[in-house]
Amino acid sequence: LHRHPKVAHVYYPGLSHHEGHVIHREQARGFGAVLSFELENEQAVRTFVKYAYIPVFAVSLGAVESILSYPAKMSHAAMPKAERLRRGITDGLLRISVGLEAIDDLIADFEQALSYV
Repeated sequence: LHRHPKVAHVYYPGLSHHEGHVIHREQARGFGAVLSFELENEQAVRTFVKYAYIPVFAVSLGAVESILSYPAKMSHAAMPKAERLRRGITDGLLRISVGLEAIDDLIADFEQALSYV
């Protein structure tokens, strides 16, 4: 995702350029299955979600299937927009909790969904 031209940013401590990478490596084993990534805007998010077929679109982050959530309109919808933005929760932010699906299938699904964005 972090190399895709339609993805503005990926937030994941497993990436060496992530600001928390070094401290995470000192304090934990592995990097986990949750990450977030930034698309251009809400319309890009809506298009991506429409064409991403593998992940379930839901608020929960704990299940065997991959779950895609949209914090600005789901988990943080009640927060005033200015506060959301101050915390980095933009209208282009998506969060994914990776499940047990074959990773190659999930990557292919994301690539095809991004092709519509």
